Amino acid sequence: CMKDEPFVLSSQCQQAFYVKDPIDNNRHVPIKTKPRDLYDILGHMQECNMN
Repeated sequence: CMKDEPFVLSSQCQQAFYVKDPIDNNRHVPIKTKPRDLYDILGHMQECNMN
């Protein structure tokens, strides 16, 4: 049973985008991506505050 839930946890999310299907132009297919250039901002800020 699917619920119309307006909120999700970050552990339940994934990054994806949709591209046009090259065979059927009326369809879009999801492509799962791997996020890149992620930074530990909190750790970096704590290091800066200690100096």
